[in-house]
Formats: sequence, structure tokens, C-alpha cells
Amino acid sequence: MVQNIMSAYLKKALSIHSDEFRPYGNVISAINVDSLLKYLKEEISVPEDQVAYVRSDERLKQYPAVSDIQRQIYGGMPVQAGYVCGVNTTQDGFEYHQGSEVIIAASDFFLFLGKRELMQGDTFNGERAEPFFIPAKSVIELYSTTLHYCPMSINAQPFSAAIILLDGTNEDIDGKNKPTILSKRNTWFIAHESFTEHPCPLLKGPHLCVNDIIHG
Repeated sequence: MVQNIMSAYLKKALSIHSDEFRPYGNVISAINVDSLLKYLKEEISVPEDQVAYVRSDERLKQYPAVSDIQRQIYGGMPVQAGYVCGVNTTQDGFEYHQGSEVIIAASDFFLFLGKRELMQGDTFNGERAEPFFIPAKSVIELYSTTLHYCPMSINAQPFSAAIILLDGTNEDIDGKNKPTILSKRNTWFIAHESFTEHPCPLLKGPHLCVNDIIHG
């Protein structure tokens, strides 16, 4: 997922504390995540040439932050706590879930976000996505109406983050009689139109690239 592709447009990275972020999610400031971040930094092996995603890591559930998020954000519904880490410089798809996604950032990174309301059928134009800078130690909630995907590295440096979702999200799902863009359990995904072999090449517009984000 590390490529030197540059698209034809530039966008300034926005702050998660700005008005622009409010339609996409919420910044959570009242939950202490220090011990969880320590685990991510000291116990997780972070690849330097690809992205690793673990849907559920039972060891994360021992940290009070996960229980606090389960109670405050999900109203006590069962959740899973996993993580994503590695190096990523391009984004060639978007996904969304039913139910919020909570991201606990162990490092700085960027996120491209879009609005489901701007989809036309199952199609979305990537030019309408907005990049946000996510500082280390941030805890953010992304609403179920928010299109998102993998974090993007800053200066090609590895990133890592804990990911909390409703339990069962991203499990494999039977391919029979399901909507085309339902790729995993509770995960709807569209790929860039250049991936013609993908069952859902419905993301239009440029390849989204970290080189096209103006930061600072």
C-alpha cells in the first residue's frame, strides 16, 4: 500500500477540532487511554512496508478505556477492540458501517473522510472527500454516516491505532443473497473505478494520495 502516485489536486488537512469535522464525527476527551496506548506502542509489531489489521484483540478489552467507550458511545452494546498499523500512502476505497467507529490514535496520521449523503446510489466521487489530521493520543468517534478507510502515513512513517466497532464487524460473510457492496459483516465497501476486477469499482475521481495533502 506504499506507492508514489500523485493525483491532480491538492487539499489542506483539516483539524478534528474544526467545524468541518462535526458532520463526520466527535472528539472524545473525557476517557483516559494512556494504558491502552502503552500496550499498542510496546506490544504490537508494526510493519514498515504494508498495513496490518486485526479485527479483534481480546487483550485490548482489559483496558478501562474500552469499557468506558462501550458504555458511553455504544450504550452497553457488545463491541470488539482491534487495531490497524503500518505504512499507507494511498487510498483507493471507502467503507462505512452501521454504528459508530471509535479510533484511538497511537501516532499522528491522516484520514480521508466522506459523507454517505453525497453518494449517488453506490457511487462516490473521491474529489468530495476531505483529509483530516489526527494527532497522536486523539480519540475520535466516526458516525455511521461517514465514509472512511485506512489511515494514511505522514512522511511515510508507520502509524498505529486501536479500532472499536460493534462486535462482529468485518467478520467474513456468506456471499449468497447479499448487497454487492457488503464486503464483510457490517462493512459496505467500494473500490476505485480503476480496479476493474473488483466487484464494486464505484469510487470515482482521483486516486487519493498522501502527497496531495497540504499539512502545516
